[in-house]
Amino acid sequence: MIHAIFILDSSGTPIYVWKHSQAPETLFRGKDEILVGSLISALLNFGQETFAAPQRIDFNGFALTFFSGRYRDSVFWTVAVSDSLDHRRATTRMLRDLVESLSNVLEKVSLEEGIVIETESSSGEMNSIIRRTVQKHLRFLPKWRSTPLRSLLLSLIVSIPFGIMYYLILENPISAYYLTTLLGINSYIFGAFIVISATVLIGALGGLIASDLLSGFIAGYFANIMSYIVVSGVSNIINIIALFFSFGLLSALIGGIIGYYIDTVKLKYV
Repeated sequence: MIHAIFILDSSGTPIYVWKHSQAPETLFRGKDEILVGSLISALLNFGQETFAAPQRIDFNGFALTFFSGRYRDSVFWTVAVSDSLDHRRATTRMLRDLVESLSNVLEKVSLEEGIVIETESSSGEMNSIIRRTVQKHLRFLPKWRSTPLRSLLLSLIVSIPFGIMYYLILENPISAYYLTTLLGINSYIFGAFIVISATVLIGALGGLIASDLLSGFIAGYFANIMSYIVVSGVSNIINIIALFFSFGLLSALIGGIIGYYIDTVKLKYV
């Protein structure tokens, strides 16, 4: 979750400070946002002069992510205060998008280095841009898809019925007839097509909703197996055991990979 965003000019002067309405009251431990912005500026300048421009600094449960931009011939910095659980790539992608959107507005309020003229109109415009950008990079249904247990539960709730419906539709004699005719394949190959396509789709859906490596792995595994068992029954134990150690694992791997990717590019809401 993005708790606050600081916009600083090249001299370190705070141009604008945005704070999320649901950020913890103890986020800055009672310090004024402008004072915190000055401390961030000092930290940023120290990092530039001593080492190199910092990209992210993790604290106890929180993280500062830095990204620079340009307007006219000047450099400005955007600094996001987020949960340390948010991946570096997700916060960087959000800040990159924000920098592109803010450049035109900053030309109106930052006349030159160290001199900022902020109006109600410019403040409202920057506030709107920041809120819109943060929302754009937040995962869909964030309160459900930001914690592993909830995201796993939601993923199973959606992907198991999807898998059941997929198997039922494709195994229906009418659907099977038209699809085998259209694809020009026999029933044995079509049976393999059903299982393989279901494995890929269920795993992908499970990982997409889970938005987490482990949750996506578990969701893809059990959603595929449970869907097959519900549709086919438990009469053919050999097929079910084979599914446990073959297509079930493949679906789990697909779910884990996609879940990990989504977790690295979309912000959490914790």
